[in-house]
Amino acid sequence: MRGLLILIEGLDRSGKSTQCDLLQSHLNSTTQANLYKFPDRSSATATGSLLHSYLTNPTVQLPDEAVHLLFSANRWERQQDILADLTAGKCVILDRYVYSGISFTHAKSLSAAGSSGVIASLDWCAAPDIGLPQPDLTIFLEVDEDTAARRGGYGAERYETKEIQTRVRQVFARFEKLANTDGKLQKWHTVNAAGSIEEVHQTIRGIVEEYLANETLRKSPVDKFESIV
Repeated sequence: MRGLLILIEGLDRSGKSTQCDLLQSHLNSTTQANLYKFPDRSSATATGSLLHSYLTNPTVQLPDEAVHLLFSANRWERQQDILADLTAGKCVILDRYVYSGISFTHAKSLSAAGSSGVIASLDWCAAPDIGLPQPDLTIFLEVDEDTAARRGGYGAERYETKEIQTRVRQVFARFEKLANTDGKLQKWHTVNAAGSIEEVHQTIRGIVEEYLANETLRKSPVDKFESIV
């Protein structure tokens, strides 16, 4: 059977990386699991160093459209590795992915002072990611902006402001609504991330274990995004 493709999403400082690490450790105790963090800033990608400079250095200026396409290209650079892991029976955990890419770009168009043009279109923002592997399940860590802002390290990168995070949250809410009504985004789970680290981990484990036990799912091919919004 193939591995499971698990995505953990959320606002900045919602605890994604901590929960991804805990889940990987748990899965490695019974099977094999690899973790991919996006954007991937490592030497494994050609786009990683440029994206790192953009996110951490406010003097680096690029058009919003170009930045969005770079983030998508960064995900495409790792898709063959992800598919190879899944085919080999390894679970793959994604720390951010397509939904973050769309949400952070589109959020810039949600205020009068934000960017205009094509990034105001969710369809345009989603188009570059059509064809990427689609997660078997998406876990969204729900935390309010004030709680996230009080956590360590907040504000170190370009998008870590309350205004931007509030707008990003609005876009994620659209994805959740689509998942609950249209069926376009299957297997979306929202988890309250305001609890203790262990409480959140146990909730995530419970969700993942259900999917691990689904042999029908794990014997089927990996889905690819045909539509996102």
